[in-house]
Amino acid sequence: MEVMFSQIQENCNRVKAIYDLVYAEYIETRGKSARKRIIDNKDVEADDEQYTYLLHEESSLIGLLIVWSITTVEGLINHALAGNINNKILSILAIENPKKVLDGNKIVNVLSSELSYKLLILGENSNESQTVARELEKIISIRNSIIHDKPYIIDYANVESNNVFRFSNKKVNNEKKYYYEDLKELFGIFDIIFDYILKKTNINSSLKQLKFHFIDLLL
Repeated sequence: MEVMFSQIQENCNRVKAIYDLVYAEYIETRGKSARKRIIDNKDVEADDEQYTYLLHEESSLIGLLIVWSITTVEGLINHALAGNINNKILSILAIENPKKVLDGNKIVNVLSSELSYKLLILGENSNESQTVARELEKIISIRNSIIHDKPYIIDYANVESNNVFRFSNKKVNNEKKYYYEDLKELFGIFDIIFDYILKKTNINSSLKQLKFHFIDLLL
C-alpha cells in the first residue's frame, strides 16, 4: 500500500512558531502611545527610539511569517494535486510546470504566479478557483516584495510628490511595513485559500485530517 507524505504539518508548526515570535515583539509595544505614532510615522518623539527598534523587529518577523505561510500554502497545493491527479507523470507536470498545463488559457495572462496556476488546476479553472487565485495573488505580491528584494530611491526633497524610483520593471511595494494589526486581514485571506484547497482535496487524502486555521493563531 502506497502512503503519501509531505511536510504540511511541520510547516503549520513552523508558522505557529514564527507567529509566537511576532506576538512576543508585539506585546512589548502594545498599548503604548509611541506605537501608533511610529506606525503612522507622525509626531515621532526622540524618546521613541527603543519602540522604533521593537516595531522594526515585529515588522521583519511578520515578513518572515508571510513568506513561510506562502510556503505552507504551496506545500498544501502540491500535496493536493499529487493526491487528486490519478497519474504520477501528470501530477509532476502540474506541480513543476503548471503554466504548461494551462497553456492557451486566457487566465494565464491575468495571473502572474505559478502557485496561482496550480490552484486553478486543482479547482479545474472554475469561477471560484479564479476568485480564490486572485486573493492568493495579493499575498504572493507581498511575498515577492520580500524575497525578491530590489532597491529603490526616495527623493526626500520631494517626499510629498511620492517621487520613488525603483530598480525594477515590475510593480512592487517593498517599502510597505506590516504590523500585528494587519494580521487579521492577512490571515483571513490565507484561510480562504487554505479552506478552498482542502475542500478540493480528494476525500481519501490524509489532508482531510488537517486542523489548522491561521486566524486561530491570533491571541
